[in-house]
Amino acid sequence: MGAGKGAGGLPRIAVISGLSREFLRGVFTRPQGIVGHNGVMAADGREIKRAYCVYVIELDRAVMEIAKFRDANPGARADRKCVYVGATSLPAEERFAQHKSGKRANRFVRKFGSALVLRLMRGRQGYKTWNEAIAAERRCAGKLRRRGYGVWSG
Repeated sequence: MGAGKGAGGLPRIAVISGLSREFLRGVFTRPQGIVGHNGVMAADGREIKRAYCVYVIELDRAVMEIAKFRDANPGARADRKCVYVGATSLPAEERFAQHKSGKRANRFVRKFGSALVLRLMRGRQGYKTWNEAIAAERRCAGKLRRRGYGVWSG
């Protein structure tokens, strides 16, 4: 049999396989709670827009032994933390866990990351667009660097 549509407008191969139409409709539509490119589907079928946030992760001071990090932070003071600043559409805790597990991870966070620094994250949530979040990430990184923190941002 050639390509084309079978009964109910579903792909012919699916109809031949003997799977029910209800099952196949579930396969070919976005189920609730699955992230799409614009947001998350709510239980009632509405698309909920994402909110982006900036997160700050404390890095072990040993990261200063790496030349690339040290060279990027010539003004880092010994009494200040070393941090990683990033932006995400995920909850900050989930994104930190991804870094530590190696999924889309920054190498400094994976090796030296110890915890989220909630105090430095205040007021940096709820951006409506990715570009707003990236701009806020850059501002945050610059501000921390001027205050003497060792900063890497991603």
